[in-house]
Amino acid sequence: MVKLFFGLLVLSLVAKSTSVTCDAFKPSRTAVPLSTPSTCDGIATSAPFGSTDRGNILNVSNLYRAQLANGCAEQNGGTFAPAGKNIVKLIYNCTLELLAQSWANQCQLAGSPVSDRPGIGQTAFATYSQSENVGNPALFGFNYFWERLKVYGSLTATDTKLVNSSLYTWAQMAWAKTTTIGCGYSKCPHPTLGIMHLAICNYYPSGIMNQNIYEVGSPCKKDSDCTDAAFVSCDTGLGLCVTGKAATVSPATTVTVKMTKSPPGRCDKFAIKPDTTNPNYFGVTSTCNGINTGSGFDAKARASVVNRHNAWRSQLANGCSVMPNNTYAPPAKNMIKMTYNCSLEKVAQEWANGCVFEHSPNAHRPGAGESIYYALSRYNYTRNAFVDMSDWAWDELTQYGGVSATNTTFLPSMIQVPNIAHWTNMAWATTTSVGCGFAKCYYDGNYIAYYVVCNYAPAGNTFYKNIYEIGQPCAVNSDCTVSGFNKCETSTGLCTNA
Repeated sequence: MVKLFFGLLVLSLVAKSTSVTCDAFKPSRTAVPLSTPSTCDGIATSAPFGSTDRGNILNVSNLYRAQLANGCAEQNGGTFAPAGKNIVKLIYNCTLELLAQSWANQCQLAGSPVSDRPGIGQTAFATYSQSENVGNPALFGFNYFWERLKVYGSLTATDTKLVNSSLYTWAQMAWAKTTTIGCGYSKCPHPTLGIMHLAICNYYPSGIMNQNIYEVGSPCKKDSDCTDAAFVSCDTGLGLCVTGKAATVSPATTVTVKMTKSPPGRCDKFAIKPDTTNPNYFGVTSTCNGINTGSGFDAKARASVVNRHNAWRSQLANGCSVMPNNTYAPPAKNMIKMTYNCSLEKVAQEWANGCVFEHSPNAHRPGAGESIYYALSRYNYTRNAFVDMSDWAWDELTQYGGVSATNTTFLPSMIQVPNIAHWTNMAWATTTSVGCGFAKCYYDGNYIAYYVVCNYAPAGNTFYKNIYEIGQPCAVNSDCTVSGFNKCETSTGLCTNA
């Protein structure tokens, strides 16, 4: 009895001490306005940053790296990644900023061509708002990417290799041998979500798949603990090693890409219009077609889900969905018009209520696919989160593509980086129904996460199956050849059973 009590007491003291130490490495998540823009070491990068903003980028990045060095980086299952040695304290690099801003100006939420940034790693992050001023989205991106370790991390004392592509953005932030960072930021008009605030950050040298992210060990406490020849000292407050000189980055060249042009005139009728509904999410009704789902949605909320999905599916069926580089996804035949499914809503709501920001087990939703989405805010969310989720998911096609004029096969690479599996959930031609849940969750003590879970039946996203059948949208009933869906809605080109 005495030994057990003593053991518990010691464990409690250690846990408390570790918590106090780790608090020193938690960046503030309070949004701060941007300072007055200025040149970066004499380089006119056109980035809207001043010296304070660049300092914030550097400070937040190094605090997260210090978390890792000191064994304070939480990973999956509530464990902590092992502490690290010889992790570099980053330096800000204006050449990297110039290159990042050149790409950010293209307003594409995607990585720039690797040939334009040899040896340079990159992260891309966007937040959407009706407001012109949201602070520095690069800092939001750091918070988001670091959270991926909590979901996907399983590093051990003997293995810190980057093998899971879902950890790539986190690993690039954490990469021990990376010495410099530089970021860009552009405000990009979005047809339905207002403004896309796009942050691109470049890192040099880049992280590499299947290589160790860092060396397991103890953070430096004195200069001699930093054993790489390039190190000159230890930042004892962070446990990071300071280099004498940052690695040289080749001068940036202006990045040019073909921008997506307006759709042809025949596609005007399928253009997606901004949403004007503000559905109620709480306390309206607990039943959906007689099923007690626990959601409390109003009818407008449910209608907005299925209407938005069908608007996008109709656009795809008619060959009007935009992909990168001025191309369009091929048109589709036998694209089914979705209906709203209250049973799926019940299952989705149950998962949303748990405020777990990862996919539910397959056993929770047998035979159904799933997409999850959340918007972070410090204030009440007055937008239609269901519509925002749908538009965000469809943006994966716009930004990354994934199909060609002759091939719509769903491949394993589509769930890696870049991930387009949310778009394929929406676009899967033989999926007939959707149902969603919504919850207001508290996130990291400072933000409210407005959490959307949508389930799809029957599930799509089956490897090596076609997302949809290439062909012409239906014009008459006989064009619809899927059993049970043999009527054509001529205004949309979708097949129905109504």
